Amino acid sequence: MTHWVGICDVLALTVESETWAELMEDIALILDAMFQDLLAGNELDPFLRDRGWTAQVPDVGPRRRGGRAFRHPVHSRAGAAG
Repeated sequence: MTHWVGICDVLALTVESETWAELMEDIALILDAMFQDLLAGNELDPFLRDRGWTAQVPDVGPRRRGGRAFRHPVHSRAGAAG
């Protein structure tokens, strides 16, 4: 069975899913949950600053039920299974 794996060294995250579509959905859910948790704990700004990043707040953006929705780019590249 083929699995898709997403790795983000900067965030120390690894995600595995059965399909490409599930991987993209799982990545979005995990990142959103992580950023929601950082925001709720007032840790988002320090987290971003520690990595040399800054938050960009759009004038109009999607909302998820009960709070904000975070937008985050996902870039992909092919890798060979070892």
